[in-house]
Amino acid sequence: MTLSPRALFRSLFRRPAAVRPTRRHRLALETLEDRTVPTIFQAGSTLFLVGTSGADQFRVQLASGNQNTLQVSDDNGSTSQNFSLTGTNAVTGVAVFGLGGNDNLTINLANGLINNGGSVSLPINFAGGSGQDTVTVTGSPSGVTLNEVYTLGASQNSGMLTFTNGTGSTPAVTLNFNTTEKITDTATASSLTVNGRPMRNLFNITNGTTVNGVTTDVIEAVSNPNHKVAILHQTGAGGDNDDNNRHTVLIWVDEHAVDSFLDRGDQLAPNQDMGVNQGMNFTTLAFANKAAVTINGGASSDLFNLNVTTKATGLTNLTLNGNGGFDVLLNPNPSISGLTVTPTSIEQTLTNANDIFLQLLFEQTLNRAVSDADLNFFRNLLNGQNGLLQVVQMIENSLESRALMVLQWFQQFLNRSATDNELQFFQNLLSNGTSDEDALAQLLSTPEFGNLANMLFGGTSGANNFTNALFLMLLNRSAGDNDLSFFSNDQQSEGQRGAGHRLVQSAEFRNRELNDLFEDLLDRSASSGDQQFFVNNFGLSVRDFRRLIKASQEFFRAASTGHTGGHHDDGDDDGPGGPGH
Repeated sequence: MTLSPRALFRSLFRRPAAVRPTRRHRLALETLEDRTVPTIFQAGSTLFLVGTSGADQFRVQLASGNQNTLQVSDDNGSTSQNFSLTGTNAVTGVAVFGLGGNDNLTINLANGLINNGGSVSLPINFAGGSGQDTVTVTGSPSGVTLNEVYTLGASQNSGMLTFTNGTGSTPAVTLNFNTTEKITDTATASSLTVNGRPMRNLFNITNGTTVNGVTTDVIEAVSNPNHKVAILHQTGAGGDNDDNNRHTVLIWVDEHAVDSFLDRGDQLAPNQDMGVNQGMNFTTLAFANKAAVTINGGASSDLFNLNVTTKATGLTNLTLNGNGGFDVLLNPNPSISGLTVTPTSIEQTLTNANDIFLQLLFEQTLNRAVSDADLNFFRNLLNGQNGLLQVVQMIENSLESRALMVLQWFQQFLNRSATDNELQFFQNLLSNGTSDEDALAQLLSTPEFGNLANMLFGGTSGANNFTNALFLMLLNRSAGDNDLSFFSNDQQSEGQRGAGHRLVQSAEFRNRELNDLFEDLLDRSASSGDQQFFVNNFGLSVRDFRRLIKASQEFFRAASTGHTGGHHDDGDDDGPGGPGH
């Protein structure tokens, strides 16, 4: 039993939205963006390959029969230029800028390992830019024992891939990349090591496609999974164009709105804002022709999902190393001839469908692994009458779940941790029957949130600042003139708590939450019947949305058998009553 990549990632964590590169982030090359042909030139000891707004095809390799000459191309090898790796005019670094379009950089090792024997590593830096950008590594370098190391980077879709001959400590080549969506590496190598980040990692290992006649496997990674994205925004007391008395405010928005928020941020504070992704997905790596692959987790608790039915060409040994923390492995024993899987420092392995469902439910709801005691307790409940609903309700209504929600509220809306007294206060509210919406409205009506709204927007109207902050953080859009007028009047008659309550009870807010839940948990859009059942039934809170979806057979199938939602021809009625039960 396996989990599909989309089902796994959707059911555990929201995928971070791809942050659109903005012109202000583009070094000093943005004046080249309107070029119609790419360009290659050497400046000092650095070789530059600069692309266009179209799909550029760069290639870097050794010249045939000459280990001291670097051969590069901007048309995938149809034409090429040679540059020396030795002498007074030697190239000691390569910088490749894709700019716009879907660009590809090919590192071809067929003519030998680039810079083999060099005293220092040759850096090749690839900035893909906008579009879907990729790296291809190919070739079987003769006379070397190639070892590769892929290290996840500090930002989304970034990292480092090194190429070393034998056991030497200095890589021949260090490929640094960013804004790069995928690497396809079919170069022949003795080993490939993948290093996660120090915080929590999720690794999904699944079957890939056939590339140039070889079968690939794919490694996907998410680090420090989180549902929110932090935005650093600076504004002056006299408005966004006031450079005096400027304040910095860290706010949190749903990651699905990062693109639109950054667009809006360009208007709010030009050259000032940047996205800080707290849950980052990294460049996908498809590989083949590696004899031994090792995936190392970080110091925190990691999750490995081994979702393979066929092994990559050349792969004989796969080591999954949890390192520190409480690490979990799903599907640890695939029956694949010729493949040896070695788990190390893994505290828990799960193969049973119910156990995997509980693991995903705990990860998604409580942000932690399910313990053996949890498994023993909830297994029996799952097998009873209304078992799914009973288990989901117990976990969703637990003090642990409510505490996590309150802590997230304080971080998201007040940019700080809740004190023990504040946490206890809101837990008591929720335990005594106060809905999530009412409790959130109470938090949003505090003077502290109002002060942050004033700092964020800097306008002279506190009511408008409050409304703008609500719309940005709850609806991920700007408040229009009619919105500002309506909610200004609403605050006068109902107070800020009433205005906040009205917004979290609005059809727009409820519909956004529902759509996010369907995408995240069922990997499909909510149908019109789903929307009518959930959104228009104001007796259901957003927490009820989550409970009903997680307690559905559709979610159970998606989480434990790899189905990705939608209407299945399985006899279930998935109609207007919500997800199929």
